[in-house]
This record gives sequence, C-alpha cells and structure tokens, in this order.
Amino acid sequence: VYIRIANEEWNVYRRYSDFLKLHQLLCKQDSAVSAFKFPPKKKVGKKEKAFVEERRRALEAYLRMAINHVVQTFPEFTAVPVTKETLSKLLTFLNDV
Repeated sequence: VYIRIANEEWNVYRRYSDFLKLHQLLCKQDSAVSAFKFPPKKKVGKKEKAFVEERRRALEAYLRMAINHVVQTFPEFTAVPVTKETLSKLLTFLNDV
C-alpha cells in the first residue's frame, strides 16, 4: 500500500494476514477502530488482478482512517510531530522493508 505523510511518501509491502493482525491489535487497544471498514478475506479468486487491486485500495483507505485515529487519540503519538520517521518508530508495521 502507498502511504503519504505531508511531503513524505513510501510503500508498505505486507501480506493481507499482516494487515489483519494489525487491525486486531488496534481493535484491542481501542474498540473504536473496529468500526473502520476492514476489507474481508476472499478465498476464491483471491489472486485475480482486479480483486488484488481493489483490496489494496481498500487497505489504503482503512490505514488512512486507522492511522488518523491513532495519531489523534494515542498519547505516544500526540506528543510528537507526525512524520514518516516518528510514525515508523511508533508503529513499526509502517516501516518500508
């Protein structure tokens, strides 16, 4: 997925299961995250190009909502300016690999 914070841009390459684990972790930390639309898993046709692209876009939209929420509500984020560096340190999932 593609991430942009101010003038910084990068891609995060993860498997769907990694995003699901992140979603579950965030839901445990803040139940409000469970209301954000997380794209469902699909067993049949999951490698079709159109499906993969649609799910990528849905994951980007989900991450935008989740990251905005986390940055605004979690004390460890509200104390520092939001940059790629600070976000990557506090939420290591977003490190580019």
